[in-house]
Amino acid sequence: MFCKLTLTKIIGAKVMYFRQISSTFPTPTRLPLIISPIQWLSAIVHFLGSPVFKYTRLQSTKTVTQEHAYFLINKYRPSYIISSPTMLTTLIKPGDREKCDFSCFETIFIGGGAVPNKLMEDVKILIPNVKVTNGYGMSEAVGMVLQAIGSVPGSCGKPYGPFQYKLVDPITGEDIYEPNKPGELRLQSEVLFAGYYNDPEATAAIFEDGWLKTGDIFYRDENWNFFFVDRLKLLLKYRNHQISPVEVEGVIRQHPSVLDVAVVGIPDPECGDLPVACVVPKPGHTIVPQQIKDLTR
Repeated sequence: MFCKLTLTKIIGAKVMYFRQISSTFPTPTRLPLIISPIQWLSAIVHFLGSPVFKYTRLQSTKTVTQEHAYFLINKYRPSYIISSPTMLTTLIKPGDREKCDFSCFETIFIGGGAVPNKLMEDVKILIPNVKVTNGYGMSEAVGMVLQAIGSVPGSCGKPYGPFQYKLVDPITGEDIYEPNKPGELRLQSEVLFAGYYNDPEATAAIFEDGWLKTGDIFYRDENWNFFFVDRLKLLLKYRNHQISPVEVEGVIRQHPSVLDVAVVGIPDPECGDLPVACVVPKPGHTIVPQQIKDLTR
């Protein structure tokens, strides 16, 4: 689906984002490395923002594989990158990361999926002076939804800018007022998108009483730091119990031989969903399936 977004909203969202990460204008960053496909908002804002904010984009016509990313970083020394957790995990993989000098980066922004705390810790160890943030945004909200700078570890950020926020119990539909209780994040704002292109049914389905339903489960602490739990549609239901794949993945990542993991569900007539873990071992490591089962009991 394509979102109907105005140029004014996209540039306005870029201004708000750059105010979070930099106080240097009109050039808040020197050379961003663009690895997002053009249909992602994280790429579009740089295509539109670079001439406005007077910075150069680094991008390639080739598919940005691990080796090609190393080439671009080593040769052109970018200062900034937006990366998915899985791509960044691959780039800083032990045994491979020695091929690349990451010291050029001033800011690394991680988004597009659940960000493990260990990944952020590993980045800080590898590049001590880098500003690394765990961000949350969506195209329907024209960019960043939470202010990541200054939030506590593990959080996606605090409320900021033109947004109003609330959490809603996905089962009862009731608003959640107390901290540390998960619910679907919903938003109100003048900067929200106009709707999905030529799809009025999908547009009507994502709004309820003027609030945008993000489809993502969060909880907040007493200081209004928001923590991502999982995507609502990805929650597994095992014998009437809701299971977060992200939570299970976090447990499995504690195994010293695990590089990355993805947990999905397979249908089962008796249990509903059976969680299945797809585990990527670190180079030179061997993982016995029973070890993973023992971790998650």
